[in-house]
Amino acid sequence: MAKNKTPIYIVPSVYGELEVKLVSRATIRKRVTSPKRGEVYNGLYINEDHVIMVAKELHGSARVATLLHEMHHTVIENTLDLDEEAKCDVIGAFYYRLYNDPSWLGCLEELGCV
Repeated sequence: MAKNKTPIYIVPSVYGELEVKLVSRATIRKRVTSPKRGEVYNGLYINEDHVIMVAKELHGSARVATLLHEMHHTVIENTLDLDEEAKCDVIGAFYYRLYNDPSWLGCLEELGCV
Protein backbone atom coordinates (compact mmCIF):
# COMPACT_ATOMS: atom_id res chain seq x y z
CA MET A 1 0.00 0.00 0.00
CA ALA A 2 1.39 3.38 -0.99
CA LYS A 3 1.69 6.28 1.43
CA ASN A 4 -1.15 8.12 -0.31
CA LYS A 5 -3.48 5.17 0.43
CA THR A 6 -3.78 4.31 -3.28
CA PRO A 7 -3.54 0.54 -3.68
CA ILE A 8 -0.67 -0.26 -6.03
CA TYR A 9 -0.01 -3.65 -7.56
CA ILE A 10 3.11 -4.49 -9.52
CA VAL A 11 2.39 -6.82 -12.45
CA PRO A 12 4.31 -7.99 -15.52
CA SER A 13 4.25 -5.95 -18.69
CA VAL A 14 5.45 -6.79 -22.18
CA TYR A 15 8.86 -5.45 -21.16
CA GLY A 16 9.43 -4.96 -17.44
CA GLU A 17 6.71 -4.26 -14.91
CA LEU A 18 3.65 -2.05 -14.53
CA GLU A 19 2.04 -0.38 -11.56
CA VAL A 20 -1.72 -0.91 -11.38
CA LYS A 21 -3.49 1.73 -9.29
CA LEU A 22 -7.08 1.82 -8.13
CA VAL A 23 -8.04 5.51 -8.26
CA SER A 24 -11.09 7.71 -8.72
CA ARG A 25 -12.47 8.60 -12.14
CA ALA A 26 -11.64 12.22 -11.32
CA THR A 27 -7.97 11.27 -10.87
CA ILE A 28 -7.98 9.45 -14.20
CA ARG A 29 -9.63 12.40 -15.94
CA LYS A 30 -6.91 14.74 -14.64
CA ARG A 31 -4.26 12.58 -16.34
CA VAL A 32 -6.05 12.26 -19.70
CA THR A 33 -4.18 14.37 -22.26
CA SER A 34 -7.25 15.85 -23.97
CA PRO A 35 -10.37 14.91 -22.00
CA LYS A 36 -13.63 15.10 -23.92
CA ARG A 37 -16.51 16.96 -22.36
CA GLY A 38 -18.99 14.57 -20.77
CA GLU A 39 -16.75 11.52 -21.37
CA VAL A 40 -16.43 9.00 -18.52
CA TYR A 41 -12.96 7.49 -18.09
CA ASN A 42 -12.79 4.10 -16.37
CA GLY A 43 -9.12 3.43 -16.99
CA LEU A 44 -5.90 4.85 -18.36
CA TYR A 45 -2.51 3.52 -19.43
CA ILE A 46 0.39 5.96 -19.09
CA ASN A 47 3.22 4.51 -21.16
CA GLU A 48 5.99 6.83 -19.97
CA ASP A 49 5.23 6.06 -16.30
CA HIS A 50 4.45 2.34 -16.80
CA VAL A 51 1.19 2.84 -14.91
CA ILE A 52 -2.36 1.61 -15.36
CA MET A 53 -5.15 3.36 -13.49
CA VAL A 54 -8.49 1.63 -12.95
CA ALA A 55 -11.53 3.50 -11.61
CA LYS A 56 -12.32 2.43 -8.07
CA GLU A 57 -15.99 3.12 -8.81
CA LEU A 58 -16.03 -0.06 -10.93
CA HIS A 59 -16.65 -3.51 -9.50
CA GLY A 60 -16.19 -7.14 -10.52
CA SER A 61 -16.27 -7.84 -14.23
CA ALA A 62 -16.16 -4.12 -15.10
CA ARG A 63 -12.83 -3.81 -13.28
CA VAL A 64 -11.32 -6.83 -14.99
CA ALA A 65 -12.57 -5.69 -18.41
CA THR A 66 -11.05 -2.25 -17.85
CA LEU A 67 -7.77 -3.68 -16.56
CA LEU A 68 -7.50 -6.00 -19.57
CA HIS A 69 -8.38 -3.13 -21.93
CA GLU A 70 -5.53 -1.07 -20.48
CA MET A 71 -3.18 -4.09 -20.57
CA HIS A 72 -3.86 -4.32 -24.30
CA HIS A 73 -2.74 -0.70 -24.65
CA THR A 74 0.59 -1.76 -23.12
CA VAL A 75 0.91 -4.51 -25.72
CA ILE A 76 0.04 -2.17 -28.60
CA GLU A 77 2.40 0.59 -27.44
CA ASN A 78 5.29 -1.81 -26.96
CA THR A 79 4.99 -3.72 -30.23
CA LEU A 80 4.34 -0.91 -32.74
CA ASP A 81 7.62 -1.35 -34.58
CA LEU A 82 7.48 -5.14 -34.85
CA ASP A 83 6.28 -7.14 -37.85
CA GLU A 84 3.25 -9.41 -37.39
CA GLU A 85 5.18 -12.58 -36.50
CA ALA A 86 7.38 -10.77 -33.99
CA LYS A 87 4.29 -9.17 -32.42
CA CYS A 88 2.67 -12.58 -32.07
CA ASP A 89 5.85 -13.97 -30.47
CA VAL A 90 5.99 -11.13 -27.94
CA ILE A 91 2.27 -11.25 -27.20
CA GLY A 92 2.25 -15.03 -26.78
CA ALA A 93 5.20 -14.89 -24.39
CA PHE A 94 3.58 -12.02 -22.49
CA TYR A 95 0.27 -13.83 -22.00
CA TYR A 96 2.09 -16.97 -20.91
CA ARG A 97 4.03 -14.88 -18.39
CA LEU A 98 0.81 -13.31 -17.06
CA TYR A 99 -0.94 -16.66 -16.82
CA ASN A 100 1.84 -18.02 -14.62
CA ASP A 101 2.65 -14.92 -12.56
CA PRO A 102 1.42 -14.86 -8.95
CA SER A 103 1.53 -11.05 -8.83
CA TRP A 104 -0.97 -10.85 -11.72
CA LEU A 105 -3.29 -13.36 -10.08
CA GLY A 106 -2.93 -11.53 -6.76
CA CYS A 107 -3.75 -8.21 -8.43
CA LEU A 108 -6.91 -9.65 -9.96
CA GLU A 109 -7.91 -11.10 -6.60
CA GLU A 110 -7.24 -7.90 -4.67
CA LEU A 111 -9.15 -5.80 -7.18
CA GLY A 112 -12.12 -8.11 -6.71
CA CYS A 113 -11.93 -9.42 -10.26
CA VAL A 114 -11.82 -13.14 -9.40
